Amino acid sequence: MRVFELKVDDEALSPTNDLRARHVWGLPGIQCDTCNATWSNTGLAYPSVDLSSLPSPDRYKVLWPVALAEFEQLLRPIVELLPAGSVLGPGTDFGPLTGTAKGTFGHFVWLNSWTLLVRQEAYELLPREGVRMPKGVPASLRFRGSLPPVLVELEIEPLARISRRSLPDLDINRCQACGRNPFKVPDHIEVELSSIPKHVDLFRLRQFTTIILGRERFVEAARALRLSGISFEEVTTV
Repeated sequence: MRVFELKVDDEALSPTNDLRARHVWGLPGIQCDTCNATWSNTGLAYPSVDLSSLPSPDRYKVLWPVALAEFEQLLRPIVELLPAGSVLGPGTDFGPLTGTAKGTFGHFVWLNSWTLLVRQEAYELLPREGVRMPKGVPASLRFRGSLPPVLVELEIEPLARISRRSLPDLDINRCQACGRNPFKVPDHIEVELSSIPKHVDLFRLRQFTTIILGRERFVEAARALRLSGISFEEVTTV
């Protein structure tokens, strides 16, 4: 099985394009008294999860870091809104992207290097090629210009695991209180073959949620359809 890292196609970027958006809600960062670190995750987002039914949803719009006890209190009601086993942590975002956009975008659009959107028509085409796409949530964007495209954010979950050979000291420095693990992305990524999901062809690494991966099936379909805005780099599986 071949697996690829998905990246921005710099050659397809237009200097006139501008996309500015953020998710409606989020979990704050953590200030940990045990390891003395202030931190949060990047790349964890569930745009389909609506927090408006919670008793104090506006509390999830204030993202300043909080003490671990307060964070755990904020986390507790959200766990019930997600399937068992979902990865959550400080910095996780919820709800659709809202913001503004202008320019002429390709088929795939990057808000940043870890947030991937796709034009509605491409999102509908890929399953016809046999691609098992993740859930898609239309972004709420105010476009300048006529006939604005519908951009769908992909809810790409952290499902695959990096191999122990890539990170042999993975858990040595993990904080037992807050769970922070201050490791860096290795130069060469190896993905555990057994951890690659079977139900979806796009996924993230659990340890590095900014990294988006895709099965060969997705890459072949994107190339066959000549979809723009995205590039691929093969990674090793073990």
